[in-house]
Amino acid sequence: MRFDPRLWRLRNLHLIMFLVVGCSVAEPHAIRIESMADSNQSSAIAVDLVAVNDPVLTSELKSLSGPDWFERRAELLAAHADRLSVVSLQIAPAYVVTEVQRPSWHRSAETVLLFANYLSPAGQHASVLSGYKQLLIRLERDSYQLLESD
Repeated sequence: MRFDPRLWRLRNLHLIMFLVVGCSVAEPHAIRIESMADSNQSSAIAVDLVAVNDPVLTSELKSLSGPDWFERRAELLAAHADRLSVVSLQIAPAYVVTEVQRPSWHRSAETVLLFANYLSPAGQHASVLSGYKQLLIRLERDSYQLLESD
């Protein structure tokens, strides 16, 4: 069997494309948070970014509401310290965070989740933060939006 440089280049090109696409989908390159003046009914919002490195734990955490996460956070972090990393923020109304620190080892995490502790049930769901290059989290009166930022 002869060495064919065209096949070698094609194979390497596919590998590079896989790595680039895989890395860009896994997590946002940058995260920005904008809190509207009336966000959370004019109250500060607790927001946690949670990097998870276990598929079973990811599934369990996705089923939690924001208040459930914040109530169980200490217990979950103690039980799964080797599989969870968290960045916690307290965001006041009419405030902008231009560059959010991401959880440690977020690049190797299976999933990065967002939990917000809204007063309204509409804003209490967990969100997966993959699929964004420049993520804008807009905190509104009763819930939040995840948007691709310019």
